[in-house]
Amino acid sequence: MSSPNLEPTATEVPTVPERTGTLGRAFDSTAASYKFFWFLALLRLLPHATDATLGVRRIVAEMIVLAWAPAALYRLSFGAHDRLQNTVRDLQTAKRLRSTATETQVRAAIGHWIEAEGRLEALSNIVPTRFLGPWLELGLSPTIRDDRRTRAILRTALETLNNRDGPPYAIERTTTGAVLRFGPGWRDWLLEHQRVLESHAELALTRFLQARNPHVPGITEKVRMPGTRKLVPARRLFEHVRLLSGVLEDPYDGCALGKDYAIDHVLPRSFVAHDLTWNLVATRNAHNSTKGEVLPASSLLGGVARFHHTAISAAPAYSGALDDYTAAFGIDEDELRALPADGFVERYLQLLMPLMQIALAQGFRGGWIPRVPEDA
Repeated sequence: MSSPNLEPTATEVPTVPERTGTLGRAFDSTAASYKFFWFLALLRLLPHATDATLGVRRIVAEMIVLAWAPAALYRLSFGAHDRLQNTVRDLQTAKRLRSTATETQVRAAIGHWIEAEGRLEALSNIVPTRFLGPWLELGLSPTIRDDRRTRAILRTALETLNNRDGPPYAIERTTTGAVLRFGPGWRDWLLEHQRVLESHAELALTRFLQARNPHVPGITEKVRMPGTRKLVPARRLFEHVRLLSGVLEDPYDGCALGKDYAIDHVLPRSFVAHDLTWNLVATRNAHNSTKGEVLPASSLLGGVARFHHTAISAAPAYSGALDDYTAAFGIDEDELRALPADGFVERYLQLLMPLMQIALAQGFRGGWIPRVPEDA
């Protein structure tokens, strides 16, 4: 898809708004997450707007939905005083939502949350006007009080909305609440370039989150809800081990596994945000269920490492089955296979342990130990 034309030329038709290039400055000097999620929510809801307006509260509520994955599921920090992050976590606590709640469940919870009205009102008073800053704040003193700045932006946006170089929208008060009214050409332009603009906003959000979570892996995969899990390559490798050697041992309890086993993420998927084989093991369904998002006890990690050494030893040569391992260890397949068991365990733990410490610092619980089933 081609990039949108951010600076119109003289040959463009009058319906194309000017100063679209100003949009590139909308995320400059961003101290909180609001602008990113506001713009992403606006773009998401825009195709469903029935006319030239869109309700502010509806957009703000969708901000909470969009912020759910990074704040609740992936436990990223938006900053110590970020109201949107705190709103997500307070909603999760109040409604006892699982971190893996779907967007539909989050929307329903907002609708039944007694504090929702006050939280939405607070965000509505800040975010929509601040996003317009690059278009309207040139004439405002940097020391102006926040309430006066908000009123000045509201007034100026309405006064200049129909100008060719006016802002994307103005905010109007109606009997049913505040709504956005789009300037000439803006709604169509945003819709036409929606996918590119979403990518631009997500990239800016990723940079914002990476700066506040410098040691956390996979930030680019933690901006939105996770996609379909890709466990087939790991299951294929583990099944090859079982058929080749006649036995596949559960790394958590040492017991033999039959055909019916689960694939578990050693480090929770909500932390690593991937399905790479080096972080997956075959285990009992009961263990996979009880472990959930908890980190395994350090006493289990030697068994996990030996499980992977066995898998590597049995893998078909140069089949691509070991690509995840070679990428993680920074060595080629021949070097990987040449590692003795003790050497591999050492290298594996050097990879895993620092990540476990980061996960613990993020708030993931540790110390999970399996309860061996009675039929073991």
